[in-house]
Amino acid sequence: MNKLIILVILMLLYSCKKDVKNSTLVLDTQKTTSTDSIKKATINIVSITSFIENWAEIVSFETELKRVLSNNVQTEKDIELLKKLLADLKNTYPERFKTPAIEARVKVLETEVLMLEQYLKDGSLEDLDHKLTRVQNTYNVFVGQIEALILKEKDYEKYH
Repeated sequence: MNKLIILVILMLLYSCKKDVKNSTLVLDTQKTTSTDSIKKATINIVSITSFIENWAEIVSFETELKRVLSNNVQTEKDIELLKKLLADLKNTYPERFKTPAIEARVKVLETEVLMLEQYLKDGSLEDLDHKLTRVQNTYNVFVGQIEALILKEKDYEKYH
């Protein structure tokens, strides 16, 4: 039994012997990202100006959102201005848009903007395009909710 154990150990030691002449060195380098190397995301924001003529706060919010999303790097001032415009938008709802569905969409949009702000404060830029796309999509859903309400009103007027 001892001879068998010694034989197995010798075989293991012999098979683990390194052959320096035939070995190759492989270097594994990590890809680093910087703020200049972030790709510009494609902006696809649904314009609300064709639906809303007299709600200036939403038009200014949309303009600022397009500007923030088109920049490679957003600053805290950009996000602060976006938050201020969003607060103005929340305070100036036209009466016809004071519905739970639209107010819920504004709260979701506000949450996404706050999450983007926190993400930028943390300095984590790997998933920035994904976060910006989420803000963009949330805004588009908000605009879609307003559009659906307007179309519903037009249908109601058409049949009554």
